[in-house]
Amino acid sequence: MDAFFEIVAPDVEWWPSEQSPEPGPFRGRDALAGFMRSYFDSFDEIMFELEDVVPGGEADQVLVLLTLHTRGKGSGVEVEIRIGHVLTVRDGKIARGRVYTDLDDARAAAGLT
Repeated sequence: MDAFFEIVAPDVEWWPSEQSPEPGPFRGRDALAGFMRSYFDSFDEIMFELEDVVPGGEADQVLVLLTLHTRGKGSGVEVEIRIGHVLTVRDGKIARGRVYTDLDDARAAAGLT
């Protein structure tokens, strides 16, 4: 998480996916870090596999395609899901992010349809 927060703007705005138990938005690094700790604590294992990074329809946007691999804490249930992060970059830092579990929705939000 430390490496991620090196590229996050102090005033970041973050919206998790619609399936998230905490809907957001989360504003600021501290709020986002708290959400991420809570989310990560739900799993024994969590890994993000980068698939692709695609320039968005706007000059400051990018679509990051990932596969999320998790194993639930206690249940041991393993889940693998493809997700898209639509990111807005300002001064080399992530200023805004929104997570999509429907990749068509992610592409549309990034202006790629």
